[in-house]
Amino acid sequence: MKKAAILASILLLMGVTVHAELDYHWEEGKFWYENGVRQGVYGDKKNITDTIYGYERGREIYDPGTGAWFWLDARYDGAKACDKEVWMPYVYQNEDPGSTEGKWVRYQFDGIMIKGWYWADANIYPEQAGKRYYYDLQTGAMTKGTRTINGVTYHFDELDGHLLDNSLEDKIIDLEALPPEQYWYGSVPAVQSVLGLHGQEKTQAEIITEMYHEEGDLTEFERSAIVLNRYIFNQPVPGPADPGYRVQKLDIHTGYRDLYLQRELFEERVLRDLKTNDPIFVNISLSGLYPGEFKDNAGRTMLVVGYQKDLTDNRIRYFYINDPAIGISQVVPVTLWSLMTDVSDLTEAAYIW
Repeated sequence: MKKAAILASILLLMGVTVHAELDYHWEEGKFWYENGVRQGVYGDKKNITDTIYGYERGREIYDPGTGAWFWLDARYDGAKACDKEVWMPYVYQNEDPGSTEGKWVRYQFDGIMIKGWYWADANIYPEQAGKRYYYDLQTGAMTKGTRTINGVTYHFDELDGHLLDNSLEDKIIDLEALPPEQYWYGSVPAVQSVLGLHGQEKTQAEIITEMYHEEGDLTEFERSAIVLNRYIFNQPVPGPADPGYRVQKLDIHTGYRDLYLQRELFEERVLRDLKTNDPIFVNISLSGLYPGEFKDNAGRTMLVVGYQKDLTDNRIRYFYINDPAIGISQVVPVTLWSLMTDVSDLTEAAYIW
């Protein structure tokens, strides 16, 4: 029995007259039922109809359990919309009956309506990658034009709503990406690129030979760091206070707080290293970086060569990844969480900083 029904039963026992309570719940985490009837499907009298094309779109519902708004999409049998923009005519809200005006709202990965600042994910709407939006804290409406938020005046595009004012800083190292001479060379092309950045010209054959002349049970990243330090900093293993490349292993089987601290440390090191034009090496899964192109968990070593920082809070929003295997001009922007997740997916969950 649902909470509303239990409450009604208690009140009846107390002699209090009650009206029929609405029994609501989710099923399968995506379908909304009221009094046993799925909502938002075609024919639902509460659905809105597109004023231009004349077809049913779905409806918005409020879930008291979460205190959030959701959109039920009629085209998908009433399933809640996730990671989706929705055009909502004002007529649906009885603000101006017959009006063709409305607002753009957005629902996040769990279907909850977004309110406040939002950074677009390239995997959802590629044309919005790197753009920032603001959604009204009360109505969820996308902001357009000029608006003052927390005492700061911002300018948003009048058409698609993305932030226009100069609140972003980009830093990208101009690095020649050298493709692998043999696909099994792993981190060797990235090592060759960084050595070249520091005026050390080495062939990939020379680098891989030197890496595997090192004795001991070392990982490929540890061998790479030794070669980098030998030619850039004149010592294979730097002391605690010496400049040089170091390997940082990641612990992915840990709690949320520890993952957060690892993320913070990674961001701090990127900011510091890129100021001195020293790229950071990462192991990154190809399926995570190029969704749809790679299905297995194969990965390769790439270089963090830049970032996009939000000057309003001084935090990194995107990293720029240079992939040696696809050439000099290809720089792929990825989010911080995406990068850390993709790095951690691989057997050697680590980076060289």
